[in-house]
Amino acid sequence: MGIAEEIIDRTNGLASDRHYWLQVWMDIARLVLPTESAVNSFNTIIAGSGRPQTAGMSGPNTTAPVKNIYDNTGMMSVERLASGMESLVTPQSEKWHGLTVADVLKPEPTDEENIYLESLRNFQFSLRYDPKAGFIPGHQKAMRSCVAFGTGVLYIEQPDLKPPPGETYVPIRYQYCPLPECMLGTNENGSVDTNYRVRTFTVKQLIAKFGHKNCSARVCTLFEQGNLDQPIEVIHAVCPRRETGSIIGLFDQSGYGHGYDVKPIGSDYYDKQPASRGVGYGLEKTIKGSPIASYYVEVDTKHLLSDSGFYEFPFAIYHWLQQDNGPYGESPVMLCLSEIKSLQMMGKSELRAFAQWTDPPLGMVHDGMMNRPNLNPRAINPGAIGPDGSLRVKPLLTAQSPDFAEKVMEARRMGVKETMYINLFQTLIKDKEMTATQAMLRANEKGELLGPAGGKIQAALSTMADRELGILGRLGVFRPTSPLAPPSSLSGRQIAVRMSSPLDRMRRANEGVGTTQLLNVALPMVKVKPEILDNFDLDQTIRNLREIFGAPANTLVPETIMQAKREQTLKQQQAMMALQAGTAAGGIAKDASIAGRNAAETAQQLPAAAGGIGGLLDMARQGMAANENAPAGAVDATNALLSQFGKPPVPGASGLPSGG
Repeated sequence: MGIAEEIIDRTNGLASDRHYWLQVWMDIARLVLPTESAVNSFNTIIAGSGRPQTAGMSGPNTTAPVKNIYDNTGMMSVERLASGMESLVTPQSEKWHGLTVADVLKPEPTDEENIYLESLRNFQFSLRYDPKAGFIPGHQKAMRSCVAFGTGVLYIEQPDLKPPPGETYVPIRYQYCPLPECMLGTNENGSVDTNYRVRTFTVKQLIAKFGHKNCSARVCTLFEQGNLDQPIEVIHAVCPRRETGSIIGLFDQSGYGHGYDVKPIGSDYYDKQPASRGVGYGLEKTIKGSPIASYYVEVDTKHLLSDSGFYEFPFAIYHWLQQDNGPYGESPVMLCLSEIKSLQMMGKSELRAFAQWTDPPLGMVHDGMMNRPNLNPRAINPGAIGPDGSLRVKPLLTAQSPDFAEKVMEARRMGVKETMYINLFQTLIKDKEMTATQAMLRANEKGELLGPAGGKIQAALSTMADRELGILGRLGVFRPTSPLAPPSSLSGRQIAVRMSSPLDRMRRANEGVGTTQLLNVALPMVKVKPEILDNFDLDQTIRNLREIFGAPANTLVPETIMQAKREQTLKQQQAMMALQAGTAAGGIAKDASIAGRNAAETAQQLPAAAGGIGGLLDMARQGMAANENAPAGAVDATNALLSQFGKPPVPGASGLPSGG
């Protein structure tokens, strides 16, 4: 059996493995995501083909599904939860992750290393948020799919170094993969390492991506005949190479995992890398010996389009609540799907009750005389009033109560919103009078509730960041001559991702609250007992708060620079103290010189006083010697006084006052 037949058979097997998920996904797509092409794709699968077909050519996706939706609570909840999770996990206005050293047994990175890692992180974000890279729309769709279906898939590819005509080169491109297209598999650890993606290309797209010589004869014929938009079903199979039986042992498997080694490597490493085996535009610059195999197969002709590979698994899999050892996850929508279905039925009934209330059916006497009444404005209905003045046409109102139906529906809507965490996002909006401490505690509560789901999404984003670093490394970003060459202190150390999103800061909000409260209690005690500050490491405290509050690393100066500044300040303070001591000694010398003649007599009469004066003179001499900037007048006065008492002059001075 050839590779193409093997891939097609395994695709069918993976498609059958997810059979029990399909009906649930279809209900979700129909009720809460009518704008997604998944509705048509799931319809096609359930109809019996087993694999999705391309949608989008039959007009807007919402044309048919929206007509059967009577309550949009589910739709709005999915959109708001997806947007809320994006703002908490990956806000576009912030750097929602950092880089750190992955070696737990080695010391934390220094301030200089942190500044380098932050510059590398900023470079990642600049590439990621390039409008041409497609990260924002791809990530938003994957997040929405995760919230609705429990699983979202984002493809991270390295485009060909030669972009198509008219396009500019981007090092990394992101693409959302609709769940109907993806047949996933896991390894022994429960991590997704396999994706057999079934998608449809047009003839034009296949020729542009793979070139004439790699496409089948059928595709080439269709292209020559001008059938450029003819759909062709293609399987993109990505799995560990050991599962394909093709090439084994050509790559060191020990390098396969999370993290990326950015130790400086000589330029010869990059020059010796194998050339790309891809042909045409958009193919990955990887080799057949890489740990991850990549195959493109035309389904109808069983033709192998491409045999290549990846150094890292190129798909980031977003899970809300991953099933045990399974490739797919469950979503909050699944927990309230019955309520969403009930709301559709109740919404339809409410519309009927409202219509009956505002435009009720009519009852009339059947006497063979009166026709159907005309209810238009200013219409005349002969015979509608009886001889006694009573109405012969009356509305038939039974127990219709739109208000009661609306109250019941609102209670069910609240249940859906609670399940979808919508009320949690509105907590801070409702109570605007909270103190800063209360707001931090509420933020911590939100972080604790959304943390489990956010952590699983962050695991996918961490894999994506590792993939980005791998691509950048192969492009030569870490060469010694590169502006982003790592410092020598990082040589041999592995770099990993550290999440720093608002969600992570929310989960650490209690640390910030505890630290600030402790400082607020301790600071008033300083007035009574200043040495109480000896209990605090204020330098480390301010650095911890920087991480909790999310301030950039370059907000604080590195510890080495801070220590140098403190040493310089200490020297300046010592110089000022010496200057002050010299000035005081000069004043003492001046006063003593006035009474110089009597000082000797006083010393003879009062030996104890003479000893005190002698000590004072020694202090004055030492102060002048230590002060390089002492005024000349002060030095002269000190020397005159010292000479009268038989003391040696200030070192470096002449021993005589100026001019004498």
